[in-house]
Amino acid sequence: MKTEFVCVKPRSIEAQDYFVYDMDSLHSCSVAEREDDRLHLKSISGRYFFWMREGGDEHWEVIK
Repeated sequence: MKTEFVCVKPRSIEAQDYFVYDMDSLHSCSVAEREDDRLHLKSISGRYFFWMREGGDEHWEVIK
């Protein structure tokens, strides 16, 4: 099974901190799990896991 990737961009100050310090400012995340309209994502660095809605939320935006 192929690993699915999603690119995200931080929207909030809190997300920006995680993006810089835990995600090494890398936009790509692997999809660890799908549940309803939510994604459980793992950063490429492997140091940050988080849930977000598929279309984005108040902390994260999906980018193309």
